[in-house]
Amino acid sequence: MSKISECLAQIKTAIYGREVRDAIHDSIEQCYTDVSNAKTLADTAASNTNAAISKANTAASNADTKAKLANDAATKAGTATSNANAATTKANNAATKADTAASNANTATTKANEATSKANTAALNADAATNNANTATTKANEATSKANTAASNADTATSNANTATSKANTAAETVQTKLDNNDFVPNITFTVETGLPGTNVVVEQTGTGKSIALKLTIPRGDTGSLENIDEVLDVEFRNRDIVPLTNELIDSAIASAEGE
Repeated sequence: MSKISECLAQIKTAIYGREVRDAIHDSIEQCYTDVSNAKTLADTAASNTNAAISKANTAASNADTKAKLANDAATKAGTATSNANAATTKANNAATKADTAASNANTATTKANEATSKANTAALNADAATNNANTATTKANEATSKANTAASNADTATSNANTATSKANTAAETVQTKLDNNDFVPNITFTVETGLPGTNVVVEQTGTGKSIALKLTIPRGDTGSLENIDEVLDVEFRNRDIVPLTNELIDSAIASAEGE
């Protein structure tokens, strides 16, 4: 921003036609650079957003898979528990039928208890897997929220870049229109008169802004003094807000005066 401010300041303070053109050129070039940098930042933000969304989708898919595995484990645990209960029932029935079957019933009961323990362990593992799946789902939701925020920021950056581009194009069109209309070219009228012998060279300026009239009075004859012309012109042009004359134009005016 400070760079474009410097360029605009140069346009306001430039005196010479070349300086004005250079300042305008630098300003337009800086606008284009700022817009290009803004678009690069917007593209980078969009790319990062897409990557974040992809990671969020992957995390959500993994969470769904783990949840399914947890449900399958819970189903198997229920089946194991049901089988254990059936075995316990059969063992009790066998114990009431015969003392000789008591040993077998006790063995069956022990096995049933072991199966129940395993079923309980499986159930606990299923609960842990479910908790992990829930945690993964929460993280996936957080990642999705951050991705949405990044996408919103990317849209904002893109909108700002488009606005800057539009302003730069408008400025360029305005400058081009002024150039086409010669708004930056002053209208200078230059006249030369012959003064009395022995007088000094005099430069008079009338008019303001783009319409300026200059009159150069040069003494007549050999007795006239032209030695101070450079000093007079230098002082006049340094203290006036005008566009300086070229050396060729001044030489032509002096030659014309000396020939009269």
